Amino acid sequence: MAINNSLGQQTQAIQATQNRATNFLVSENGKLYLERTFKDEHDRVAFQSFFVSKFSKTPTLAACSLESVFSNMLEAYLTPCSNEYKFVYPYGDTATFIMSYLGLIELGYKTGYYKTITCAIVKKGEISYNPLTQKFILKPFTTDPSKFEERNKLPTIGALAFFELLTGATKAVFITCEEATEHGRRYSKAFNYLWKSDFEKMMQKTAVRKLFKGAPKTAALERALKNDMASVDEQGNPTYVDNPENKGGPKVDDDTNIGVEGDIVENVEVKETASQEPPQFDGL
Repeated sequence: MAINNSLGQQTQAIQATQNRATNFLVSENGKLYLERTFKDEHDRVAFQSFFVSKFSKTPTLAACSLESVFSNMLEAYLTPCSNEYKFVYPYGDTATFIMSYLGLIELGYKTGYYKTITCAIVKKGEISYNPLTQKFILKPFTTDPSKFEERNKLPTIGALAFFELLTGATKAVFITCEEATEHGRRYSKAFNYLWKSDFEKMMQKTAVRKLFKGAPKTAALERALKNDMASVDEQGNPTYVDNPENKGGPKVDDDTNIGVEGDIVENVEVKETASQEPPQFDGL
């Protein structure tokens, strides 16, 4: 009976949130936003569906102003990657646009510059580095899918991000768990929230962001990197509510003290395993 009551309350909360989102979209302010943003009726209908779906799956957004939710939903909608790789999440009473590392990778592929982009969690004993040649050597614990569960039980020591351009140029970035922890504590006031609940995925995103530093990018990828973890206003201007002192964007791009970079990865075939899934934040 208690379980049924809990499910019933959850369903009612989701329905109430859906109704609130729908009511906003048909309000004068909502109509004004939509007409100003989308000239085509088909685009307005598609965005309304996206808005209601995302909003209803995140009841905690009800604590944010609908204008804030709208502008960040719009940022998510217009970001050209799969819906499961982009989020709008509340930070206090402010809606915040969040990219997953897989979303950034997808945008990287869409530039047309890259042959391979990937990021993998590294377990103890799987990696070494030659500082003279700047080469990583990755020796996976196993390549046998039947032993992935056994591998997952090993201590995680960091994340390795890697790309190869169509020109053949390569780059890799390795970030240790200790570096990621220090970085998260230093630059994210949400460390005890997102970083603790999704540490490995946040570490992977940090490695991917570092990987794209100085790499070829399109305007869409540049914008996603700039607006990630920010509250975006109607004009598309980001405010970094998680780190208000940082007016230029998440600090990982300029933080030279985090990670080790290499031009070539030796003897490595980095693949995402079934255990690597898109980030799942509470309420999404």
